[in-house]
Amino acid sequence: MLYSLTASSRDPRSMEIFYVGNTGDLRHSYSNDDGQKWVIDQHLWDGPINPISLTSIASTKFAQLAVFWTRPDGAIWGAWLGTSGWQGKQLLGPGSAHSSSRLTAIARSELRINIFYIGNDKKVHQIYWKSETPGTWNTPSEPISNLATSPGSLSAVSMNFNHQEVFFLGSDSKLKHAHWTEDAKVWKSEALPGASSACQASGSLEVVSRKDGTMEGWCKATSDTDLVHFYYYA
Repeated sequence: MLYSLTASSRDPRSMEIFYVGNTGDLRHSYSNDDGQKWVIDQHLWDGPINPISLTSIASTKFAQLAVFWTRPDGAIWGAWLGTSGWQGKQLLGPGSAHSSSRLTAIARSELRINIFYIGNDKKVHQIYWKSETPGTWNTPSEPISNLATSPGSLSAVSMNFNHQEVFFLGSDSKLKHAHWTEDAKVWKSEALPGASSACQASGSLEVVSRKDGTMEGWCKATSDTDLVHFYYYA
């Protein structure tokens, strides 16, 4: 069985790793002193947890930390570290996420969190949080793209506060992307220009932005021997 592991840092001295334990619960190990000492294998949340679905975010500026996952019934859950410790709840009900979908999340700033997933209609959807309504998660019913997916890998990135972009695999297993800007406020999607190689839906798909105006990503080719590399430089 495939298991996912995710890690985040909320300040210069902290590191936190999230993973599924042997009993199907959510566990974490963390260090708050530059990795010199670790608190190991602590129970964080009851299962069952879809083991491929974990994703986490952190804001180093505001010391925010959150982790998100799906349950086998397709419900989406989240937990976040507050002033009184870890809190969490169901964000979207059963039947929401496809059983093979991973989650990906971005924090464009301390004001916005977006979580992306593949629904049972095999299209990419989102839920999002806004600081103006901190107790509410917005759950649009419409997908962000009408392109059909191969349920599995997806990854999101933000080059700056005004931008967010999601990468996923189409029904042909080739790379697609959907992008949104603060100015346009509309999601647009297409096949990723120049991406002719097919990738594994069950493999990893990772994208990073090193600085404003750059995106760089990788996925494992269906040949099982090659790594597909793609990038954007403004």
